[in-house]
Amino acid sequence: MRFVRKHSHVGLLPDPCADDEDMDDGYVEKRNEKEWDIEFTELELASMLVYNILKQRRSIAKELAAVSYSWKPRFQYLVSVIRVFTRRLKEKLDEEAKKGDELDMKNSKLLTVANNVGFIANCFLVNICDLHAKISPSWIQRKRRISSGEIIAPHKRRRS
Repeated sequence: MRFVRKHSHVGLLPDPCADDEDMDDGYVEKRNEKEWDIEFTELELASMLVYNILKQRRSIAKELAAVSYSWKPRFQYLVSVIRVFTRRLKEKLDEEAKKGDELDMKNSKLLTVANNVGFIANCFLVNICDLHAKISPSWIQRKRRISSGEIIAPHKRRRS
């Protein structure tokens, strides 16, 4: 992983301006799977917090939109990196399913987390001043929808 230092601080992501044709292959290589899980989970939490704050405080969103030249390139790069990561992870899960292997719940959850982060970052890029999508964090258990075929009619009372 190559980080470029342009300013006195080091960013979380590699420099989006660097001409790295191998980003698709090189950046997503994982040295430590646990590290990726932690980073994506933390990034999801931070993204959800910022998203909800900006949804409630439109004035902050408008101020951020005014200086979008400074943060938009990084978010565009983040969306690209996550897109590559999720595509590879989905392909891996699909291959496991084709082989008949047991579904790796850890990778499945990581895919959900990465999709949430990518979706939120994309919402910021599209229109940070009009955030209206409802996003469920990965840590909240979703209730399974009951399909119409599974609905059981209540028992009728017998007349005595």
